Amino acid sequence: MWVIAVFCDPPNYPITYPSVTGFGSAVGVHPKALLRDFKGVVGLVEREMRKQEVVALGEIGLDRSLPEREWGRQEEMFVGLLELACLGG
Repeated sequence: MWVIAVFCDPPNYPITYPSVTGFGSAVGVHPKALLRDFKGVVGLVEREMRKQEVVALGEIGLDRSLPEREWGRQEEMFVGLLELACLGG
């Protein structure tokens, strides 16, 4: 049985992730975290995914509860994270 801890706030990712048998970590970006430098955020997620204890990408997605003017940036970040997932981090 596996337990996955999901971290979705890039500025607050842990410095180290738990390293315990049966436990893994996932990193992602909550769709409402429209950080200005989304390309930098995608790069940060990519670096975090290279850590041995990080076993998955998530949470990612789209959230249409935000004003429509924010949708384009949200979509760009989403596409960048999907591309990262397809490359396997």
